[in-house]
Amino acid sequence: MEPLRVFYSEALKHFEEAGGSEEDFMWLVGSRLAWFRLYRDEIRLRLRMIEEVSRRIRGRVLDVGSGTGFPALVMALSGNAEEIVGLEKDPYMVEFSKRLEKHAPNLRFVEGDFLDRNVKLGKFDTVVFMYVLHDFEPEGFLRQTLEVLRSGGRVVVADFDLNGLRERVKDIGRAKGLELFDDISLGRAMSHGKLSGAFLMVLRRDESEGRANPDAG
Repeated sequence: MEPLRVFYSEALKHFEEAGGSEEDFMWLVGSRLAWFRLYRDEIRLRLRMIEEVSRRIRGRVLDVGSGTGFPALVMALSGNAEEIVGLEKDPYMVEFSKRLEKHAPNLRFVEGDFLDRNVKLGKFDTVVFMYVLHDFEPEGFLRQTLEVLRSGGRVVVADFDLNGLRERVKDIGRAKGLELFDDISLGRAMSHGKLSGAFLMVLRRDESEGRANPDAG
């Protein structure tokens, strides 16, 4: 079963188990569909982001701000990762996304804040920020990434270039010794009320970095 159908099926069951009625469903879906023309291009670019990110992951992967869990499910079923750990601080989203774990044995979701140093998840070969960093100052996130990224590991950022995010990530990555491995434009769409370019960037940590740290492996 393809990931989007799995996701929709679980979301519908979740809705029904919460006591959702036919009227609730029609209003909820109808109110979203009414906005489709405005958000059509953004939706399609976000789906493309998920596909492009899934091609660039490897090893043990941390999906920061995993939300509903759909992108993590796609990554888990891509065959390109040993394990996907979705980290999300919203307990309601984690409650739902855990329903997806049974569809992929290499997928699990954890409740927690990435910037909380008390959250211990081990080391990762890939850290993903998908449609997350545009709402924040990225420096703290990239600083924390170096704490959990193995030597030779990669950081994958897919987002809209809001508030100068694309160049900001490049500058911070360069300052922290991360090599710019890939940087592609995916298209343009209205996002957060602005016409913005969608991009995907891969930063890579040097193979020699972190080897002195016994926890790096």
